[in-house]
Amino acid sequence: MFKINSLTRKASTIALAIACMVPAVSAGAQTVTDTTACNYEDLPTSIRQTLIVIDGNVVTHEDKGSAPNEANNEWRSFLRQFLDAANPEINSRMAPREYLTLAMSNPDGSGMTTMFAGCIPTFSAEEDAVKQENDSAMGTFFGSSWKNTRTKMAEEFVQSASRGIIEKTQGVNENTDGVSDFAEGSLVRSLKRSQQIDASKGIPRVIFYTDLSKYSFPDGDASAVRRQAFADAKAAQIDLGRSEVHVMSEANPETDGNVDYLPAFFLGSKAELKTLQPATGSLSTIGSPVSVEVYTGSVRMGGSEPFPARMRVATDINGQLVNSWMEETRTQSRYVPVEGQLSCSGDTCEYIGKPNFGVVWAENTADPEAMCGDKAPFGGMRILKFEKTGDEVTGELTDTVCYFEGGDDNVAFDLKLVPNGQW
Repeated sequence: MFKINSLTRKASTIALAIACMVPAVSAGAQTVTDTTACNYEDLPTSIRQTLIVIDGNVVTHEDKGSAPNEANNEWRSFLRQFLDAANPEINSRMAPREYLTLAMSNPDGSGMTTMFAGCIPTFSAEEDAVKQENDSAMGTFFGSSWKNTRTKMAEEFVQSASRGIIEKTQGVNENTDGVSDFAEGSLVRSLKRSQQIDASKGIPRVIFYTDLSKYSFPDGDASAVRRQAFADAKAAQIDLGRSEVHVMSEANPETDGNVDYLPAFFLGSKAELKTLQPATGSLSTIGSPVSVEVYTGSVRMGGSEPFPARMRVATDINGQLVNSWMEETRTQSRYVPVEGQLSCSGDTCEYIGKPNFGVVWAENTADPEAMCGDKAPFGGMRILKFEKTGDEVTGELTDTVCYFEGGDDNVAFDLKLVPNGQW
């Protein structure tokens, strides 16, 4: 499920470096980066990466080298909450040293412009404590204490990001198309022309900052709207890399069309919508993954010949599955997000989840029988069970409604760990 309530947050009172920088900008300037913390003293990198996309439709024109336009303060302030490593709240938004990419969808739909990329210089409480213990009296006296080092890294990260944001958004022409169909709008057209997900940086979280009043959505009942969304996603062929997606809108996003359409469209684009909120709201509370494993093997549908299958199992510190997926390939690749909990004893973990596996693919979620057979991944089976022991995962899918004629009434799978696997 995804979050659609209208919680608001108090606007940050921290002075924005973004709002006061007026850099000299050269044509074709390279993307600004800050990778200082990416491999900092052999500390582990973050398992997750975050991509934040600013919809070019919300960007107001600024001449290059001019003072920032106040009309752009809202989206720039939104970005700041993911950049300020000195803010005590940052650890609830970003994982230590998480790779962050800031991008803008071009207002004319021609692609994506990367504004900034780098690893945020944050550290876990344990890492921070070790660094402080290792401070020498001499280093502290001469101002090279860990606290000063960390503060300097945080300041330089914000400055670099601010420079990149200004350089890449000043001089951009505004979109004058007016309201357009979401599937034909500049955001989707830009996504179609871009490959923004680099799996080597971590499993992806994508945050869209937009104004949904700039787009129109199909009319009709929920089933008709979802059907159209799946069709639009199939036509667009966008691959968001099995990411968790959060949509923040300057206009109120809670209309029936948005709520029905966007989850289906993003699912068809290999992503799961987790938040649909006003821009002043907050992201759904989802733990950062501390472990991720990829398994591949085979699945048998009702005793059929085996088909290729794979699974990504990512868990947070409490064993909750986050941004985990399962895929089967019969005639085509079909995938389902997996939610639930792993209950572990020794090297054996048992999956505990609700009997709603794959329901996200239903046009009418109240009619499970319509999911049966080839209409949905894994034969429409909704009850997932599996056990993870060592480097193997074995399990099955069953259902109270769906079944296979002339075969076993289950989907059985056997998977093995792929060392250092990415998916």
